[in-house]
Amino acid sequence: KFYQFIIDRISQENFRYLGLSVFSVHTHKSVFDFLHCLFEQNSNIQVVLGGRGLMVSSHGSIHNKLSELEKLLTFDKLIKKKFPSVINIIGEGEDAIIDLLSGNHDHLGEFNVAKSKVLDYPFSNFDDYRLEKYIRMGDNCQLPVVSSEVCVIDCDFCDVRAVFNKFQF
Repeated sequence: KFYQFIIDRISQENFRYLGLSVFSVHTHKSVFDFLHCLFEQNSNIQVVLGGRGLMVSSHGSIHNKLSELEKLLTFDKLIKKKFPSVINIIGEGEDAIIDLLSGNHDHLGEFNVAKSKVLDYPFSNFDDYRLEKYIRMGDNCQLPVVSSEVCVIDCDFCDVRAVFNKFQF
């Protein structure tokens, strides 16, 4: 029911790409199941996946849906096999997403490395946003924006700090 609710909502919108984050192996099942439901109903939506969870072996939570050979694939390779139209952004996405939006996505799915290790990308001006669709607090629209690399929290159970260098605004 939840996936159907989301699919119904996104079907009402007009956009070029639907971006989904695969943050860790713990998101494999939800991403896999959501894509299955989405493409059963609408194969015209262009989906882009990114995140650290793409580069690891598929999680056991989806193994009952996979062949023995598919269980050995990294999640990005599994997604490409099951859903060939999905675009994977592997590695750092800062420059890759700019390439994608510019129509240059031949190299996506390979390991992307940002051209600059300092995040000095311009901020959006939000001129083309429909701000009435966002949360309002009184007269003010709240548009949450996070512009950083690596997590600020550094939880004991998470491997983000081990994989990435340091937090950058």
